[in-house]
Amino acid sequence: MEQGKFLHSVSSLIGVRAGSGFEFAVGPNLSVGGVGMVFSIGQNFTSGNLNLPMNLAFVPGRDGSGSRISLMVGFNMSK
Repeated sequence: MEQGKFLHSVSSLIGVRAGSGFEFAVGPNLSVGGVGMVFSIGQNFTSGNLNLPMNLAFVPGRDGSGSRISLMVGFNMSK
């Protein structure tokens, strides 16, 4: 929420995950404020067959607009 308005956006990331679980990704971000780039770093934690990725994404502001930061968490099971 920004000044009482919902500013939705869509990002598409492509990246790499090292054997240690460190992740880095980059990709385009589309929002009502325009098009930008999103950069993400994170760590994948494992517990048995459970993967717990945690990533911090950053979209730098352009032309006086504010920057955006997102924390993304998830889970999935490996075979």
